Amino acid sequence: MNRRRHKALIDTALITLVIGLAVFLLHDRWPASHRAPDHWQWITCDVGQGDAHLIRTGQRSAYLLDTGDDYSALKSCLDWAGVDQLEAVLITHAHSDHDGALQQVQGDFAQPTLVTSPHYSRQGEQTPGAQGAIAYRLAAGSVFPSESVTAERHEVADHPLGRLLWPPEQAQRIPGATGSSSWINNSSLVIHWSLPARETGQRPLTVLTTGDLEADAAHRLLAESAGQVPADVLKIAHHGSAGSGTDLIIAASPSLVLIPVGVGNSYGHPHDDILTFLNRGSIPAARTDLSGHLALTTSDRGIEVTSSG
Repeated sequence: MNRRRHKALIDTALITLVIGLAVFLLHDRWPASHRAPDHWQWITCDVGQGDAHLIRTGQRSAYLLDTGDDYSALKSCLDWAGVDQLEAVLITHAHSDHDGALQQVQGDFAQPTLVTSPHYSRQGEQTPGAQGAIAYRLAAGSVFPSESVTAERHEVADHPLGRLLWPPEQAQRIPGATGSSSWINNSSLVIHWSLPARETGQRPLTVLTTGDLEADAAHRLLAESAGQVPADVLKIAHHGSAGSGTDLIIAASPSLVLIPVGVGNSYGHPHDDILTFLNRGSIPAARTDLSGHLALTTSDRGIEVTSSG
């Protein structure tokens, strides 16, 4: 065998080894399980190209943040999590990849409290008091659950878990042409969650969720909050689109980033610029397109991620 051919075979073997090691490390970092850990605190569901997240409130209960538009995928996540009761459903904004399964959720569950922003609107939206009508509209400066929510659902947490950072009450303060797709993205609920330890050995967990917020709205939010948005975990804005920018990543300074995104989606999400930025900052990213549903649990070792595989 000549030297050139021998070198080519060695190079091929090394490339194969590196690829195999990378796959091994990925699965080693996010071990898979047929069910979520018993003491999970947060779950990001794999609903394809969309958002849906569970915030634990009890042994078999949770808040649902967004629904995605594939109810069968959402139901798979609820079953994996062991959740059969939803205390409330929060919708960040009026795009179907975030609220498309809402009607099915409301049909399957005992009319959970519905929370949106003051700017959420769907054509044909029902009037207040009708089945499925929006119960609470919260803007920046509000907390969740608020006293009005806990008054009718005594089993929810007796202290606020979420602090709303965006959007403002006034529609004109939201960047973009009112009613445009960009404006709707920029009207997303942005919530800073402070989740308590629920079991011995756990610690509190902070999560910043950002809907589909774009860079111009992120700039305004950070200016108004003086950049005070640090969090253990950041739910990346707009599935990691280039237009979401990196300012929120810098300000949150997370230990982990969650990227809910569809396999082979046509949008190119997450964008290479965002992934490169995370890589340069040595910030690990957990992606639903690579790992399925993602459950977070805290311990003395830090944040532990379990996937559905």
